Amino acid sequence: MAPNGSVLVFDPANYGPMRITFPVSILNKDGGTAGVFSVNASTGIAVEINLALPGVVILQGLTLAGSAGAGSGIYMTSPGTLAIEGCEIRGFTASGAGYGLILKNQAGAISFLVSDSVFSGNTYGVLVQPGGSASASGAVRRSVAYGNRVTGFLFSADSTVSGNVQATVEDSLSFRNAYGVSATSGSTSTRANVYAIRSNATANTSFDLFKSGAATMTLSQGAFYYTKSGF
Repeated sequence: MAPNGSVLVFDPANYGPMRITFPVSILNKDGGTAGVFSVNASTGIAVEINLALPGVVILQGLTLAGSAGAGSGIYMTSPGTLAIEGCEIRGFTASGAGYGLILKNQAGAISFLVSDSVFSGNTYGVLVQPGGSASASGAVRRSVAYGNRVTGFLFSADSTVSGNVQATVEDSLSFRNAYGVSATSGSTSTRANVYAIRSNATANTSFDLFKSGAATMTLSQGAFYYTKSGF
């Protein structure tokens, strides 16, 4: 298939792990379960995205289910744009890892849009943490993170990052994790800036909202319900 093409899924099935190296749209048009219920044996990843050149990857209507020790549902390591719509990602619990979605580019910029998706029973639901000279920006909309062992939604600019992380969490819910929504920065020169709009964080065991370092978290446009914050 040529770059920028589309894969249309009409039959419910387990399609196995994928490695994506060029822009593509994978769209579940049937509405049944288009599943990836296994991971790559060498990487522990269900869907790996490493684009040769920046482009757009769209994943729509997929179900990714990890088993004990599975590493990552979706792992993107290259610059580009990722859109995730109507996906369910659960059960990725590898020790020290276990990500429903992780964006960890080492150069360039990632743009992301996660909408109408559910992240449950992972170690981390969503982790956006560029490294090196990289940056990331995007939005999580109408999505849910629950029952993740550490954090529902985590946006992190660590001390090695020269670019910032800019994220909006909109009309979303994070509950029964250890941390609901977190923004962390390892130094004053790099920042994770999170804007939470009409979203809820509740019943998380450590903190519903948490920020550290020079990170910022702005709550606006309606009630953001939470019971514990680490500000």
